[in-house]
Amino acid sequence: MRIPRHLQFTRIEAVLSELEGAGSYVLTTPIENSYHALGGEAALAQAYVTWAQQESRPHIRYATIDAPAPDEAVSRFASLSAALLASRISFGESDLTERVRARALDRVDALQSERGRSETRGLQLEVFCADHHGRSHPAKLYDFPPDEKPTPKPESSLGDLVGEILQATMPLEHGRGETKHLVEPLAGAIYELFRNTHEHARHDLAGNVLKRSIRAIHARRHPIDPGALARVAADTPAIATYCRRLRPTRGRAQLQLLEVSVMDSGPGLAARWLGRSLGPQDRGAVERGAVMECFESGASTKPRPGAGMGLSNLIAVGRASNGFLRLRTGAQSLCADLGLEAAEAFATVPRLAPLHGERRIARVSGTLWTLLLPIDELV
Repeated sequence: MRIPRHLQFTRIEAVLSELEGAGSYVLTTPIENSYHALGGEAALAQAYVTWAQQESRPHIRYATIDAPAPDEAVSRFASLSAALLASRISFGESDLTERVRARALDRVDALQSERGRSETRGLQLEVFCADHHGRSHPAKLYDFPPDEKPTPKPESSLGDLVGEILQATMPLEHGRGETKHLVEPLAGAIYELFRNTHEHARHDLAGNVLKRSIRAIHARRHPIDPGALARVAADTPAIATYCRRLRPTRGRAQLQLLEVSVMDSGPGLAARWLGRSLGPQDRGAVERGAVMECFESGASTKPRPGAGMGLSNLIAVGRASNGFLRLRTGAQSLCADLGLEAAEAFATVPRLAPLHGERRIARVSGTLWTLLLPIDELV
């Protein structure tokens, strides 16, 4: 099976549909991809997770003219995910597994440390957990009490991480002090979404540790020509309608979008909420209803103070900044044009709609949240 170079959502959905069929697949994958601007790279990473969790020995083969150097093979969010999930990595007849995996683990170690920014290309920041490789607790997100297990940092401690994200993606705006109002709501949203990955996404519904588990935060600035953005969004009417409202400002020729994606490899939002596996009969109203219940104010399966408010913070940031939300979990691909909901009260459930209409789509592993924000409307 060949992974597409262009990361349009319909192309990734086509891969997922093929994966849902019977059989085992070697994935032939490029190193570089195009059309990242709407969260396509995070969507591809979720496709890699879905593939790897159903394979006994997941095998990727690079579709390049020459064998890629290990640095090149793991330099991006999606390609790093693929390398960490695969049991075998090859180019032609050459086995690259040992060299590429060693570099992938070295890069994860760096991303979890204070030198993480030096390991990231361009205006972006990644925080990466590879649980099945023993890389579960990045210092940016966990505290390490003496003689105790690492625990997620409290919400009040995540302002530094949000500051790093804003410095990496919006350096000029952040340096001018134009992003201060974003720190608290983004910290609240990231805290809740990532804590959910810690509590719900490292084990299956029976409590067994997942054999392959990636959890990550991926923040990236996308400068993109309006015409190119229209081509990226052409296959998804809901996103195309959103993009038509966006215009470059401040004399810029390009649109400037901030993407914040949070992903995991767990059982999925509805399965966790309902506490059971979902069958074919649950793909429609049952699963979607369970997902919608997760957006209710204070909705949580964990009895801790403030639990369940992270989604409200996420939605509030999007509404205030003409944002767009995409959620991919289970057999649901949902979206909300939050810019059209600016007048809604805090904690009002967003008007989620199927991104691909009512047609049947494949089931994915884990949960992926992607929030898109026009940078000119953030400052």
